Amino acid sequence: MVTRYQTDIKARPMATIKVDDNGDLWFFTNEFSEKARETAGGNEVVITYSHPTSNDYIVVNGIATVITDKEKIKELWQPVIRMWFPRGLNDTKLCLLKVEPLEVEYWSGSTNRFLVFFKTISAMFSADIYKLGEYGRFGLRSSSV
Repeated sequence: MVTRYQTDIKARPMATIKVDDNGDLWFFTNEFSEKARETAGGNEVVITYSHPTSNDYIVVNGIATVITDKEKIKELWQPVIRMWFPRGLNDTKLCLLKVEPLEVEYWSGSTNRFLVFFKTISAMFSADIYKLGEYGRFGLRSSSV
């Protein structure tokens, strides 16, 4: 379980390129960027995913590591990455950010907006507790940080 809290929280939009067989998350980034410097040495990160139209949300707490292995970069390369790295695999700044998940939380709600609205209103005007969907939390690895 991740128990350390960072007071200087930073957020950036990024695209997950792959989730491998170990559950590790992979992203392309600039080796000399601020996010790469912040994660050097295996720092804890929090990744959030959302799909608001279906009320599905996931939060991943994990350990991030910058990977400069050219073979791994080539293996994970996708043409869409050229939007950020026009020189492609020849870009000297191109690297990977690997996140090893420690803990995952998820919320999954109804895709029916009317049902969400109805249950919210019902809970506001009754003794009922608003409960819709499913919540879960599970650990994947132990933190050595």
